Amino acid sequence: MKIGTKVLTSILLGTLASVVAAASSPLPHEDFMPPDRYAARQDRPEQMLLEVDNYRLTIASESRQAGTGRTQESSLWLFIAGRSLLRGSQLDSVRVGFIDGPGSLPPARHEAATQTLTMYYPLSYLDTVRGLLEGPGPHFVQVRFYGNGTVWADIHAGPITVR
Repeated sequence: MKIGTKVLTSILLGTLASVVAAASSPLPHEDFMPPDRYAARQDRPEQMLLEVDNYRLTIASESRQAGTGRTQESSLWLFIAGRSLLRGSQLDSVRVGFIDGPGSLPPARHEAATQTLTMYYPLSYLDTVRGLLEGPGPHFVQVRFYGNGTVWADIHAGPITVR
């Protein structure tokens, strides 16, 4: 069977156009992303997106007997449960740890075995996050893992219609 040049060219151009369209199509919730001011989000990331069903706040204090004295650790955690909105994405819960004090925060990480995302915010964000979750919904948690090691994780609401 002989394929004509016009047919072959049409097939190749159609395939190329679909690949380009797929590569350039925006990811879900792209409009919730701020500008990439450091040019760190260049490639197409692995994205996970969860719609929040419920959450609970846990305030804890744990004391352990150490070898030479007692040490005390305090923690404040927001546990979020929901459902994944992206096919093939393994995410059904989120742990948000609030850390007090100076220094950089650990990057968000995903544990595939438990389908849990762990992310951290400064303690000063607690009131803002609670206000967001108590406000009109829907509410979402989004995480994007980029090939260069950049990790973006957020909690956002919306879109919300203003009356």
